[in-house]
Amino acid sequence: MFKLSYILKRAHELIDFSDYYDLFQKYHTLERISFDYAVVEHEKDILVKRYNGAWSDIGTWDALTATMDTHFVGKAVSDHPENVFVINETEKPIIVLGLENVVVSATDSGIIVSDIQASHKIKTLRGSGEKFVRLDF
Repeated sequence: MFKLSYILKRAHELIDFSDYYDLFQKYHTLERISFDYAVVEHEKDILVKRYNGAWSDIGTWDALTATMDTHFVGKAVSDHPENVFVINETEKPIIVLGLENVVVSATDSGIIVSDIQASHKIKTLRGSGEKFVRLDF
């Protein structure tokens, strides 16, 4: 467990900011790597404690859906609700028809629709504009 003062010190080493709002505005400039790689692996004085509980690395949509108590978060319906997962952070409803084994995530920044087993590929596509088709309406 890290103290907040330590986290803020490390954050200042990675990015120059004056307050929370300034950090929030500059957050997108940070390198997209895990906390483990960015911070933990560089520590010279660290203590590791054994954890005896159940563990699941929910770093993919496939793993996240396996831990979800419900198939729908937000406004969503499907004709195959046992094989469809929707996380909708928008006010617009999502209707999934004729699809199975998919995950849908909708936020103000974008929408992802993926076969659950292929969802690990999202990381390789994110941020590489040449692999996306841009539609201007």
